[in-house]
Amino acid sequence: MDTWVWATGQTPTSVTATATAGSTTATITAGSSGLQLSAPDGKASCTGFGIAWHSGMAGGPARAISFNRSSAHLGGTTPLTIKVAYSASYTATDGNSGTLPAITTTNTINLPVAESKPSPPTTTTPPKLALTRTRRQPRPKHTHNPPQ
Repeated sequence: MDTWVWATGQTPTSVTATATAGSTTATITAGSSGLQLSAPDGKASCTGFGIAWHSGMAGGPARAISFNRSSAHLGGTTPLTIKVAYSASYTATDGNSGTLPAITTTNTINLPVAESKPSPPTTTTPPKLALTRTRRQPRPKHTHNPPQ
């Protein structure tokens, strides 16, 4: 069963900042392609920042994680780690430009997973064996002639 995940307005897809020192102005832009989800017993699917779920929404989630078991074995909650990696670059009015080291934000929330719906098995079920009961044939009578 998929659990919908989406970024709120507090998680920007891009950030731009401008600073001036003397006669030079530099603009730094950082952007990301989406959320990176990870959790024990979970598998993330889709890409991007997701779309907020609302009642009556049609279709599948834009961003989801599927769990293959409940969080009971983890003490009642499953830690879901959400990372957003940003690549950054800068340009300046003096002609300088370049890239900056990547920036990654990380947050972990404890998510209770009450139940999970496993994926259908990839193997086929062996055919059932039919057992039939047959009537036993009577044993032939054996006569024994002792030696003379």
